[in-house]
Amino acid sequence: MKRRGFTLIELLVVIAIIAILAAILFPVFAQAKRAAKDAAGLSNVKQMATAGVMYSTDADDQIIPFENRGGVYIAWPILIQPYVKSTDMMWDPGKQRSVTVGPQPWDARPNVDWGWQTHLAMNRYAYANGYNVERTQTSFPAPAERVAWMYGEDQWFGSDNKGGDLLSQHWFDGVRCSCPSLANSPTDSDQDHYNQCARAAVRYHGDGYISAFADGHAKKMSYKKMSVNQPSFSASSACEVKNTAGADGQQGTADDLDNELTRFWGRWYDGSY
Repeated sequence: MKRRGFTLIELLVVIAIIAILAAILFPVFAQAKRAAKDAAGLSNVKQMATAGVMYSTDADDQIIPFENRGGVYIAWPILIQPYVKSTDMMWDPGKQRSVTVGPQPWDARPNVDWGWQTHLAMNRYAYANGYNVERTQTSFPAPAERVAWMYGEDQWFGSDNKGGDLLSQHWFDGVRCSCPSLANSPTDSDQDHYNQCARAAVRYHGDGYISAFADGHAKKMSYKKMSVNQPSFSASSACEVKNTAGADGQQGTADDLDNELTRFWGRWYDGSY
């Protein structure tokens, strides 16, 4: 009986078929894995939005501040803990976590520092309460359109970022997030605020913003629909003014824009909306 082995051509054909199948299936597996992490992220921000509404209910409709000033600055991820009783949801499931939560009590450094370093960020200027701003949960004309929470990623860790100890920022500037310049690397924290939201969307969530809204619901929003990528940070600055102030470049005048984009991100100069 003669035994016949594989010829070189047959072996190469089999290898080629396996390579083609792998090329087809690996992206599918990657997409399924990302979809699972997106679902986990949406669950996290949904829980956070619910906790925010609960906080407001207990605080005479006042929205939680992004920071609380006292003997030591305390960021909102710590302030909201009585309503979530978990720190895990502060970290993006699609991104590697590099921060260790210190032991309680979280009322002094260094144990308080983790609250500044979360992936989950709050819309500081158009949702949160803060310095000299008192905003209520029922103050928004369209709470179902106002983004309140979102996963983001900082890139700049220079001297104007408190020595780089933030790692990620616990709040985002919605107006600047509407005008990113992803082809450029920021050289200061002001420039970084333009890219904070979009960078996380593109790197970890298939061009989607993992978002929760002022009314408590959560949804993955299209980065390309809700932001307009710019060729430079100077163009981002001009885009920021255009998106909020309209053609005359002056905030608070009759031609200020009111559209899906402005209702989503809000306006930094308008404390009520």
